[in-house]
Amino acid sequence: MYLSERHDKQVAIVTALAAQGYGLLFFYHGQDRLAKVLAPSLQTFADTYGIELLGISQDGNFLSAITENRRNDKGITVPDTPALLLVNTLTRTLQPVAYGFIDQTALLERLVDVINDDPLDRS
Repeated sequence: MYLSERHDKQVAIVTALAAQGYGLLFFYHGQDRLAKVLAPSLQTFADTYGIELLGISQDGNFLSAITENRRNDKGITVPDTPALLLVNTLTRTLQPVAYGFIDQTALLERLVDVINDDPLDRS
């Protein structure tokens, strides 16, 4: 029961984020094996929770599993790829969410942590 309520609370938070104009930026190299494995999971997550996902190719090679892709023409730098960042489209602020692989359950938890700005708060 506790886990179900916790999951429902996390879903509500992510759904509210999407409604407030937040989205996800996925920085990747198109030939990277990890990015190719991660991409379908991220797109499914975005579709499931109604949050926008934009793939940002660092090398011009797009991943077909991501619905919307762009080249990194803005020159945004990330320390490593694949990288997932939360973007507030109104303020244009970026917050790192994950580097490397993350599954959908961990991503849901991590987004809540990032928004709450307290990775130890698991309530």
